[in-house]
Formats: sequence, structure tokens, C-alpha cells
Amino acid sequence: MRGCGNKGRKEKGERSVQLYFLATGGGITFGGGEPCLYSDFIKEFKTCCGEEWNITLETSLNVPFANLKNIFPVVNNYIVDIKDINNEIYKKYTGKINLCALCVNPLRPLRLIIIM
Repeated sequence: MRGCGNKGRKEKGERSVQLYFLATGGGITFGGGEPCLYSDFIKEFKTCCGEEWNITLETSLNVPFANLKNIFPVVNNYIVDIKDINNEIYKKYTGKINLCALCVNPLRPLRLIIIM
């Protein structure tokens, strides 16, 4: 990630953003497309921004388990877009098979809280 190593050269605008996030307990949400496909980037981003920032992912969880395992330690919140648990309906809707965490046994360690 560009700029990650320049911690000693923060500009005024960067400081303002950092102070705002620290004061509000804020963070960043990765969404649009499937952010879990970019797990290496998200993990590096968390390293650069620090533990104070909350990381939230808006995801379908329909990605290889390795991607999820890679970001478990750095993601604070998940917004899960399940679409449908029925595999036939899911495939008609998305064009892909359903690998959602609720449907694939190895993903049970996620311990999802679902609010309906």
C-alpha cells in the first residue's frame, strides 16, 4: 500500500482524518463487488491505519475460505448480504453456486449474528 511507510510525514489533512476517526470511534467499510476477494489489501490497510480504526465488510461471504481466514483477525464487523439460502434461487439470482457461510460447514467458526 502506497504511503504506509510514510508515517512520519503526515500532512495536515491526513491528521484531521485520523483525529476525526479516533474521536468518533469510526473506521471504514469495504463494499461494492466482493471486498473479501481483496483480503490481502484489507489486511495491509488495517496494518497501516492502526488498531484504532474499525474495519467493516459488506460481503456475500461467497468467496474461498482462505480469503475469509486471512481477514478474520482484522475485520471488526460484517454486513452479510445472503441473497437466498436456497441454492436454486441463489444460482438464478447471481449465476453462481452458493458458498455462503450459512451453507458450507467449514465456515461455521464465523459465528454470525443475523438480524432480520
